[in-house]
Amino acid sequence: MASGHVEGARLNLPDLDLARLFEPFYFRAAGFSRLALPVARRVFERHGGSLRAELSPGGGLRLCFTLPALPDAR
Repeated sequence: MASGHVEGARLNLPDLDLARLFEPFYFRAAGFSRLALPVARRVFERHGGSLRAELSPGGGLRLCFTLPALPDAR
């Protein structure tokens, strides 16, 4: 399993509802597509992985992902 995360430290979103973040048209911050996060989650899930959101220790947004590892090609 491969996993990691990306953080948006500049995003200070006190009213953000993490439970609704992946709903189409919910997230409306400048510079982000309103469908980017829901589509990204579907891509991860279709490849057997996951994408979830949480608050980072600095108060920003952290997107955590997992993807299954490729089978050994030996």
